[in-house]
Amino acid sequence: MSEKNIVICLQVRTNSKRVFQKPLLKIKNKTVLELCLERLRKIDKNIKIYVLTTSSPKDKKIIDLCLINKISTFQGSYDNVVKRYNNFLNKYKYKNCVRATCDNLFTNIKSARKLIKKHLKKKYDYSTNHYGNLPIGCGLDIFSKRTINYLNSKKLSKKEKEHINLYITNNPKKFKTDFKKIIWKNKFRLTLDTYKDYSVIKKNYNLYSKKY
Repeated sequence: MSEKNIVICLQVRTNSKRVFQKPLLKIKNKTVLELCLERLRKIDKNIKIYVLTTSSPKDKKIIDLCLINKISTFQGSYDNVVKRYNNFLNKYKYKNCVRATCDNLFTNIKSARKLIKKHLKKKYDYSTNHYGNLPIGCGLDIFSKRTINYLNSKKLSKKEKEHINLYITNNPKKFKTDFKKIIWKNKFRLTLDTYKDYSVIKKNYNLYSKKY
């Protein structure tokens, strides 16, 4: 695999509207951010990981934590996430990026490896395993650089700038992808989106991490 062919990006910011400073919450004496990074490292040790956060002073704690964990970081736009990815990919010249978030602590390693392999082989614009048999919160997205560049050139809505796959899922015929229809076959929640989710995940972390 070419060194610049693909990169893993963990999208992070502390100012979540529903769960304040989510990446810094503790589970098993580690932060959510650290647990996400541990999981992502298992996908492929040869794929470099970056944490993509914002240039806001509020996210300095993210940068400090990444320094401790020897993880490379990139700071970009606070609200326009598409622009953040676009500037990152243009700077570092990666051809594809895997997008992960701190909402999802239980990225399914086996499924992630298959998704990456298929995305690169088929040269897709966009790939996802968020839908199907995985529980909600175990998936990833993959974007080609050309797709992110294209999205950045469009006049996107505020929501489309923040949720970078939204324009694609709303206009699938414009892109080369195996994405067809959103169907959640497994509706079990493993995403960290509320304090209730946090309480459940914190209590059952060891069980979920082994099972998924």
